[in-house]
Amino acid sequence: MGKFKVLFLLLLFLLQFSCSKTKKKEDPEKATPDIVKDESNERKTAEEELIVEEETTEEGEEEELIVEEDVEKTGETQAEKTSEDKKEISLSGNIAQYKVKKGETLMLIAFKVYGDYGKWKSIAEQNPQLKVKGIRAGMSLKYDMPTQEFSWQPVGLAHLIKSGETLGKISKNKYGTSKKWKNIWNNNKPLIKNPNLIFAGFTIYYKPGGKELASW
Repeated sequence: MGKFKVLFLLLLFLLQFSCSKTKKKEDPEKATPDIVKDESNERKTAEEELIVEEETTEEGEEEELIVEEDVEKTGETQAEKTSEDKKEISLSGNIAQYKVKKGETLMLIAFKVYGDYGKWKSIAEQNPQLKVKGIRAGMSLKYDMPTQEFSWQPVGLAHLIKSGETLGKISKNKYGTSKKWKNIWNNNKPLIKNPNLIFAGFTIYYKPGGKELASW
């Protein structure tokens, strides 16, 4: 009986030993899927980063293109404005007389006659006496008549520009905010070539608002 017990214990020991080996072999196999999963996650992350970089690059290129197009359009618009400013006023060669009114300057008279205050030099050349006498109300000035008469029908209330005023200051005075200076400029485009350059003595027009609108 003693021998049988010893054999039985040996068998049990062998069985336990074989089972422990089997478990050790199975454990690496179980660990392998975890490693594979990690690698797949890393691949996905790398792929997602590449996709994000590609999308960002494409968006950046599109934005640059849009900016370039805007710059080109702005350049074209400025070129069109410049060409409009450089349009020559054709003169008929016929000399006419203009009677100076109180407060008028050569620039203002040039605007009224030609629609371009820059033509004041043409009037000055026609009237050499101005170098000696200067311009006075009531005097007659010669000017070369344009082939097409200039006509401008301003809309709104009149404002005589004072020394030191800007469109922003006038806007603040009339509307309570300087931000509406563009409205005044757009309403006086024939008279104001450059919104940063206005002249004291010129009369501009603005569309009233608030209390003034009721009485307009």
